[in-house]
Formats: sequence, C-alpha cells, structure tokens
Amino acid sequence: MKLKVPGRAQGLHDLNIESFDQLLAAFKAGPDDLGAFVGSGPRLTDDRPLVEYFLSLPRGDDVDLTPLKGDVRRYVIPE
Repeated sequence: MKLKVPGRAQGLHDLNIESFDQLLAAFKAGPDDLGAFVGSGPRLTDDRPLVEYFLSLPRGDDVDLTPLKGDVRRYVIPE
C-alpha cells in the first residue's frame, strides 16, 4: 500500500490522514471543478507560472467551498 511508503506516510500523518478513506474524504475538487468555481481567466500552473497577487485578495472573508466537493475517483487508480 502506498500509504506505507515512509515519506508519504509521515506527510499524511502530519495532515491527520491515517487511511485511504480519510485521504479520499479530504479531496475537494479536480481541475474542471476548480475552473468552474473560479470562472474564466488565466490559470496559474506549474508549466505556465504567472505572478501571484495573493496579497490583494480579500482577507478574513469566508469563501463557501461547498461546491468544490468533486469525485476523486476520476484521479485515483485503485491498487
């Protein structure tokens, strides 16, 4: 099981994830879900880095993330 790989196991433990079911439950959304949530515009990706202006974003405002509960099974290959 991949959760028993030492480096991964410690990282997941640090996030209070001790089982594969907990890992699946922590999933929020994939690329398509996030794109629909934030709308159109340029996307910051590893292969297309852009300058981030995160300090200009509103602070202290709670953003409703409930629409971001996607189905992780599209991205996970069962063992």
